[in-house]
Amino acid sequence: MNINIPPPPPGYNPFSITQAFEAIRKAFIPVVSQDEASPRILLQSPNGTVYQITVTDAGVVQTAINTGKSRT
Repeated sequence: MNINIPPPPPGYNPFSITQAFEAIRKAFIPVVSQDEASPRILLQSPNGTVYQITVTDAGVVQTAINTGKSRT
Protein backbone atom coordinates (compact mmCIF):
# COMPACT_ATOMS: atom_id res chain seq x y z
CA MET A 1 0.00 0.00 0.00
CA ASN A 2 1.38 3.39 -0.97
CA ILE A 3 0.30 6.39 1.05
CA ASN A 4 1.32 9.90 0.05
CA ILE A 5 0.44 12.33 2.81
CA PRO A 6 0.99 16.06 2.38
CA PRO A 7 3.07 17.86 4.99
CA PRO A 8 1.14 19.08 8.06
CA PRO A 9 0.08 22.72 8.26
CA PRO A 10 2.22 25.17 10.26
CA GLY A 11 1.82 24.83 14.02
CA TYR A 12 1.42 21.05 14.05
CA ASN A 13 4.10 18.71 15.28
CA PRO A 14 5.08 16.85 12.09
CA PHE A 15 6.73 14.04 14.07
CA SER A 16 3.50 13.20 15.94
CA ILE A 17 1.43 13.27 12.77
CA THR A 18 3.96 11.10 10.96
CA GLN A 19 3.88 8.58 13.82
CA ALA A 20 0.07 8.47 13.73
CA PHE A 21 -0.07 7.86 9.99
CA GLU A 22 2.66 5.25 10.18
CA ALA A 23 0.67 3.37 12.84
CA ILE A 24 -2.42 3.52 10.62
CA ARG A 25 -0.45 2.32 7.60
CA LYS A 26 0.97 -0.65 9.52
CA ALA A 27 -2.47 -1.57 10.87
CA PHE A 28 -3.97 -1.65 7.37
CA ILE A 29 -1.30 -3.78 5.72
CA PRO A 30 -3.03 -7.11 6.48
CA VAL A 31 -6.58 -5.92 5.78
CA VAL A 32 -6.46 -3.58 2.77
CA SER A 33 -6.39 -5.01 -0.72
CA GLN A 34 -4.21 -3.33 -3.32
CA ASP A 35 -6.64 -4.44 -6.03
CA GLU A 36 -10.02 -3.26 -4.78
CA ALA A 37 -11.45 -0.13 -3.19
CA SER A 38 -13.81 0.23 -0.27
CA PRO A 39 -16.35 3.04 0.17
CA ARG A 40 -15.43 3.52 3.83
CA ILE A 41 -13.09 2.36 6.57
CA LEU A 42 -14.15 1.82 10.19
CA LEU A 43 -11.72 2.61 13.01
CA GLN A 44 -12.23 2.20 16.74
CA SER A 45 -10.76 4.73 19.16
CA PRO A 46 -9.30 3.68 22.52
CA ASN A 47 -12.55 4.66 24.29
CA GLY A 48 -14.55 2.32 22.01
CA THR A 49 -16.14 4.90 19.72
CA VAL A 50 -16.28 3.67 16.12
CA TYR A 51 -15.58 6.18 13.37
CA GLN A 52 -16.08 5.81 9.65
CA ILE A 53 -13.65 7.39 7.24
CA THR A 54 -14.82 8.26 3.73
CA VAL A 55 -13.57 10.38 0.86
CA THR A 56 -15.57 12.76 -1.37
CA ASP A 57 -15.25 12.96 -5.15
CA ALA A 58 -13.04 16.02 -4.58
CA GLY A 59 -10.63 13.93 -2.50
CA VAL A 60 -11.64 15.37 0.87
CA VAL A 61 -11.26 12.85 3.70
CA GLN A 62 -14.17 12.91 6.16
CA THR A 63 -14.78 11.24 9.51
CA ALA A 64 -18.05 10.59 11.30
CA ILE A 65 -19.13 8.57 14.30
CA ASN A 66 -20.54 5.24 13.20
CA THR A 67 -23.65 4.41 15.22
CA GLY A 68 -23.93 0.91 13.79
CA LYS A 69 -27.39 1.67 12.43
CA SER A 70 -26.30 1.63 8.80
CA ARG A 71 -24.33 -0.81 6.68
CA THR A 72 -23.66 1.74 3.91
